[in-house]
Amino acid sequence: MGILDSALVRRVRQTPALRPPAIAAYRTVDRLMPAPSGPRVIANSMPKSGTHLLASLLDQLEGMRFGGRLVAFDCGDQYHPDAPLRDLEKRLRNVRDSHYLGGHLIRDPRVEELVAASGVRFVTILRDPRAVVVSGAHYVMDAKQLKGRAEALERFPDLSSILRALVFGDGEPGDPGYFPEIGERYAAYVDWVDAQVGTTVLFEDLIGGRGGGSQDRQVSEVARLVGYLGYHAGVESADAVAQRLFSEKAITFRAGSIDSWREDLPADLVEEIETRCAGSMARLGYQ
Repeated sequence: MGILDSALVRRVRQTPALRPPAIAAYRTVDRLMPAPSGPRVIANSMPKSGTHLLASLLDQLEGMRFGGRLVAFDCGDQYHPDAPLRDLEKRLRNVRDSHYLGGHLIRDPRVEELVAASGVRFVTILRDPRAVVVSGAHYVMDAKQLKGRAEALERFPDLSSILRALVFGDGEPGDPGYFPEIGERYAAYVDWVDAQVGTTVLFEDLIGGRGGGSQDRQVSEVARLVGYLGYHAGVESADAVAQRLFSEKAITFRAGSIDSWREDLPADLVEEIETRCAGSMARLGYQ
């Protein structure tokens, strides 16, 4: 079981008052521990696209551990890029061997240049946009630790209004709180598919049989990703690693199955998402 699955860590993550000192303590302890030789990794995703699933895979790899930080450059940051780009450059420079950071990084030329120059292994996990919207809405409703949640719930007080905001967006480009519509935001992450930097994987290919996917496909993708990260001789079988990926104890776990979005997404929003994301969905093979 990965460190991020422990009951204590879940309790800390869900209690806002405990998070800052706990995270600081984790980073301090981590810095005092030796870092064995190994890849430096960014586990990238559009929020609610399978971040924990990818982290669970990395947690299985010998010597690999979480670096205690998240790097981000989302669509709104394109209008005020200086501070987030400086932070990204610093974080990439300081990633230690055999460590991974979480990332919410769109494909922007400036981001891509920094990632390429850093030499990190860069893995982006992508998911059906209909599932991303539903998962994101439930996260806003349920995650008390989410920064800005109270303000969001004042404007969007129920699941229906949050779903619509995630589909249609909110604010104007350049505004501090700008949140683009789903088509623009989703495409900015899907664009990593044909980048020279890193590799991509689909949530649906990595979730395996217990999440409604294919066990054979899961094992194949685990083997490919493990190879990309540079783990070969001495690593246990891809099948053994794959068996441990699916976890209902995950901090952000809600419904880790492929078609769970159908329970919450009304027909008009399904059509809206499919229209706005048509090109991106076609690129990834979603129907």
